Amino acid sequence: MATDVHEQSVKAGHEVTDVHNAPLLTFFAVCAAFLVVVSLGLIWVFDHYRTTQRGASFVAQPFENERPVAPPPQLQVEPRADIGRYYSSQQQILNSYGWVDKQNGIVRIPIDRAMQLTLQKGLPARPGATGEDQPVDSSKLPTESNGGNPE
Repeated sequence: MATDVHEQSVKAGHEVTDVHNAPLLTFFAVCAAFLVVVSLGLIWVFDHYRTTQRGASFVAQPFENERPVAPPPQLQVEPRADIGRYYSSQQQILNSYGWVDKQNGIVRIPIDRAMQLTLQKGLPARPGATGEDQPVDSSKLPTESNGGNPE
């Protein structure tokens, strides 16, 4: 039987048993019909919206033709010089005197001077603390713990 199929294929010039043309043509015809229906549907939808959206029922927007101006890009052309200027400005602030809040009397002093004053006067302490270990009053301890979570 296999030889009969081979002889038929040789006589016909193509394989006669592998692929049937009718199902392929049907598939392509269905796809083409589907594409035509979808295209016509889209044309109808766009025409419908074009006619319904042109009515005078909309209130004109006052800035409808105005385009907002975008800010210019902030380019960092010289990053090393920028960081150098920033560093020097921060060093100048850290090593100079100045007002932080003049109304409340808060001033800024250089770091070296602040360390000297801290060594001379000592760190501030709570009143009544002598520096020795004080017994802990258990009534002032929290009753619940959150397990070390900051929540």
